[in-house]
Amino acid sequence: MLIVTYILALILQVICALVNGVILCLFVKLDSLLKNKHLRLVLYLSVAHFLDAILGFPYIIYMTKNWDPIYFELDPLFILVSEIPVPIGFKFSATATIGVALSRCMAVFSPGTFRKIEKICFSEIVSITGFLLGIFDACLSLALSPITRIPNCGTAGCFLSNQFLYYWGISNMIFGFIVIILSITLLVKIKLMDDGKALGSVVSTSQEKRFQQVIFRTNY
Repeated sequence: MLIVTYILALILQVICALVNGVILCLFVKLDSLLKNKHLRLVLYLSVAHFLDAILGFPYIIYMTKNWDPIYFELDPLFILVSEIPVPIGFKFSATATIGVALSRCMAVFSPGTFRKIEKICFSEIVSITGFLLGIFDACLSLALSPITRIPNCGTAGCFLSNQFLYYWGISNMIFGFIVIILSITLLVKIKLMDDGKALGSVVSTSQEKRFQQVIFRTNY
């Protein structure tokens, strides 16, 4: 059944590359999208997903080609090198997602500060930070993982050291918690704003009715 997983992963990567390729084409053809400062981080995120899907093909194809139901032995060096796009893309996506959530929170909690921020500069800082963090993860995976042959191991996790897997799991979990906290904070703020508008509308309607009653009594 492992070969089915490989084939499914390959199909999903093709779909990911096609979808993000279409998005990039839309950005190139539509000047309104390309010039929209608020979508610049979305553009960088789409570029990262497209490159991650393309650069991940050698890894998936190699795993699929060399799989055997009885016995197989993968080259650990090739696996460690070919899986480098995974930690880079994952950390870049997590950082960009935090950047998007943070910008939305700033727009809601401090609109004045949000308007003063240069959107393109903010997007580039977030993208560079995510890329550097991804490079750090990739270098750490190579530095901590010994090149050891492991028969009948069909995943990259078998060739990565426990130290790196522990660090990578904890760091990604922290990034996920940050996104959750920012998202919940944003939703709560929007809910409070909607409730405040609804209450203001009710008060305004009540005052208007009282005003109309006063006018009616004055006239009659």
